[in-house]
Amino acid sequence: MALPILDVVNKMATFVEKLEEKNKEMLNMKQEMLKMSEEKNQEMLNMTKEKNQEMLNMKQEMLNMSKEHHKEVDKLKEKQKDVATDFLLRSQELVRLRRVCNVRAALEYVRGCISSKTGQDFLFHEPVDKVLEKLSKDELFTECLEATCEKNQVNVEAVKKCIGGLYHTASKGLHGHDKVVILETDWVVNEIIALGLIFKYYGVPFEYRNANDQLVEFPYELKSR
Repeated sequence: MALPILDVVNKMATFVEKLEEKNKEMLNMKQEMLKMSEEKNQEMLNMTKEKNQEMLNMKQEMLNMSKEHHKEVDKLKEKQKDVATDFLLRSQELVRLRRVCNVRAALEYVRGCISSKTGQDFLFHEPVDKVLEKLSKDELFTECLEATCEKNQVNVEAVKKCIGGLYHTASKGLHGHDKVVILETDWVVNEIIALGLIFKYYGVPFEYRNANDQLVEFPYELKSR
């Protein structure tokens, strides 16, 4: 009876040894998997950090580009402002030297400006009203006209239409002023807006007098070039 019991004990011992080896293998596998998982997590974490840093760098670069862009825009605006101011001063001096002292003479001056700008000298011999109609083809003037009409809530087409008759109306009578004066009693609203915008666009100084012949501020808001 002793031998079978010994065999059983030996078998049990062998089984236990194998079980322990199996447990060790399982433990090693778990440790290996845990290590691999930690390495993978660390790799993902590093990749995330790199991506975040790249995004941060890109945002900073875009911010710098935006700042540079705004600086360039500001410089351009300042340059345009200086050019506009210089144009206005030169125009005012030219108007003074030519002794432009009424609306009719001012419109003749504008005809000269249009002719010079387009390089079409023959326009100097064209009727002023015909030349003024060409303002509708001036993209910048048209933008100013549309913005002005929108601000003052008037029909832009109605104002465009009246431009072609301004010189004819101005020729009906000349008033005794030593400056260009727009008299409320001589013009309808659309014509007043058209005259004011044209004079401002070409740097012609002018005054405005109401129905009581009082010198007052121009009653309509005009868009600058």
